[in-house]
Amino acid sequence: PNLTVHKTLDVGQHRGRWLTACCWMTQSRRLAVACAGFRIFFYDSSLSGQPTTYIDYSKGTPLCLGYRASTESDGREKEILMVGDDVGCVTVYFLDDNWTSHESKQEGDALPFKKKPIRRQYHEGWVTKVGF
Repeated sequence: PNLTVHKTLDVGQHRGRWLTACCWMTQSRRLAVACAGFRIFFYDSSLSGQPTTYIDYSKGTPLCLGYRASTESDGREKEILMVGDDVGCVTVYFLDDNWTSHESKQEGDALPFKKKPIRRQYHEGWVTKVGF
């Protein structure tokens, strides 16, 4: 593997929000970035510097991200994003088939979900790793 830097991305345009986790979403070719400002931002594969959309995560500080891509029996591709937070919860987001076409053009235009995310508390402390 070649460990040279290929591209840098300044995701600090949201000053005062610490970045807590990131993961590459292979199927949709998006970079998910969690921050201490209670949001998870998504950047497209061009890494243009501006997020395409975001998830409001107001129930805690997201600390880690997990990702799973799969193909349904009918051929549809599905993506799952898992978020561990500072209050001991894991939230699972089932991303809709066309979620990448949503663009957050203004404040308050967060990514909508057809299926409600599942949130479960496992303990009282920080969740630092999630997986499927």
